[in-house]
Amino acid sequence: MPVHGSLDFIFTYKLKRLKGVIKEWNLTVFGKIHSRLKQDQLRFEYATLCSDEDPNDVSKLNLVKDVMARLSETQLQHNSMLKQKARNQWLVEGSSNTTFFHNSIRTRRSSNTISELTDSDGHTISDYDHLCDHVVQFYEDKFNGHESDLDASLFDYEHVGISEEDSLVMDRIPTPDEIKQAVFDLGADSAPGPDGFSGCFYRHCWDIINGYLIKAIIFCWNTGQIPNGANSSLIILLPKIIATRVGSVLDKLVSEEHVAFMKGRNIHEKHQFGF
Repeated sequence: MPVHGSLDFIFTYKLKRLKGVIKEWNLTVFGKIHSRLKQDQLRFEYATLCSDEDPNDVSKLNLVKDVMARLSETQLQHNSMLKQKARNQWLVEGSSNTTFFHNSIRTRRSSNTISELTDSDGHTISDYDHLCDHVVQFYEDKFNGHESDLDASLFDYEHVGISEEDSLVMDRIPTPDEIKQAVFDLGADSAPGPDGFSGCFYRHCWDIINGYLIKAIIFCWNTGQIPNGANSSLIILLPKIIATRVGSVLDKLVSEEHVAFMKGRNIHEKHQFGF
């Protein structure tokens, strides 16, 4: 369906519209996975009980096989959802340890939750509203405070820089191949971002969405800003392209002594420099 507007708006709006259609399709075709899983388990238990009462009835045995196949498919979909939520990338394909996934989800959520903080006077804050006020006040004081006096001699240091040619490469408009590489470097099984779409979606639908996505990224690159309300793919892909380019010249900017800050170098190599 056509959309009119700026290039960055077109791609964002198309994904937003698609998300609503997919949600409706998901409820219509799949339904709620948790309730459906429970229903399939009950059907399997009932079919098994009926078959046990009359083991010679072939029709009941076939019904058990059909219900078991349906239950297995539902369990596979449920496990896939849990795997995405757990955000574990090292698990082999086909792993179905749902208890592990549940524990991983709870662990990640608990580790990302701030339950209490200690203020400058040593008092512990655990109330939710007080925690919010304390965090806001902390960063307001941090960024709105007085500027520190810096010793100018700290910056009186000559170091190797990138060439003018390298600098131009950093600023050039991303090519379609460069954008595609950044997209396909996204984890296919990673949890969906704020826009609701995972890396698997961008890979699978690349032939359909690549024209709109490439135009949106180039538009943002030329204007030098990502508009408010832009989907997370633009926020992720643009810095990813920049990081890839910077990585190609990083060895010219980071000295050999700073081995821990370079990909491919080992922190243990510092011993050869006499540290």
